[in-house]
Amino acid sequence: MMVWRQSCHLCCTIACRVIDETTAPVLDPGRGKTKTGYLWALAHDDRTWGGEDPPGVVYFYAPGRAGANAETYLTGFDGIL
Repeated sequence: MMVWRQSCHLCCTIACRVIDETTAPVLDPGRGKTKTGYLWALAHDDRTWGGEDPPGVVYFYAPGRAGANAETYLTGFDGIL
């Protein structure tokens, strides 16, 4: 858990980042089937611009693609997206 928190902190303090979502099958309890969930990836790699921080990516799960999910993950971020 500590590594995940540190990774989240690093991804949220870097000035330039990429965010994207992709579908993932998720078990739907009680139905015996899967439903579509979404993995949101927050990534950064500033090496191209001379940055010294290591590249990284953090994944978050959300049940949908709504922009509110992205807003939640980007809370406090003030940089280039």
